Amino acid sequence: MARYNIVAGSSGDISLDSNEWLIIDIGYGQKSPTNAIWRSDETLRSLYFRQIMPLVTETASLNPDQSLHLAVEAPLSAAFDGHGEPTIRPCDEWLKPNAAEPDTRLWCNNAGASTLVLAEFLLRDLHEENIGPRRIKLFEGHVSFKYRESHKFRFKQAGDNHQADVLAIKHEIKYRTEYNIFDEAKLRRDQDLTLKSPFGFLNEDLIPPVIRVPPPYLFR
Repeated sequence: MARYNIVAGSSGDISLDSNEWLIIDIGYGQKSPTNAIWRSDETLRSLYFRQIMPLVTETASLNPDQSLHLAVEAPLSAAFDGHGEPTIRPCDEWLKPNAAEPDTRLWCNNAGASTLVLAEFLLRDLHEENIGPRRIKLFEGHVSFKYRESHKFRFKQAGDNHQADVLAIKHEIKYRTEYNIFDEAKLRRDQDLTLKSPFGFLNEDLIPPVIRVPPPYLFR
């Protein structure tokens, strides 16, 4: 029987003062550690996918009376139009200066699809792990608008681009702007849009808030 209480966080929780945070840039690399984790104790590490679950469970066991805020850089919700076709969520668009149309990063395209699958395996393992009743609040980190640039130049302590993306999410949590925070109501901007959770084993209505990271050129 699952012992975790995994729920969607709220936009009001998006602050580094909101108990303990664990931010994960998730990915797969057989020959190199292409995942990165930042923890509220200032731990910043690169690791393999197989190492994520032990670190998350270790962190979740530290303060069982407080909620753990878990942000994962992967799509944690899916959107469909009135015809049932995959469609763009409001957070998947970015309007470049002087551009006629917004740039888009559809949740199921390119790396979005693979990171969603990896997030599903991680959350399923957490759901089934029997280590305690600590509440875990989920948040989606959205670091897709890079335009061939890296966030690494923004953070000297980052050892690679994955660590830099984690620190970029942390930066947005600390210096949040409402423009880049998408709660469920904001994600449902279009009445013809239907949001679904890819993680029905948790809750079919689980739609975590999205923390979107702006393109790097805005921070030069």
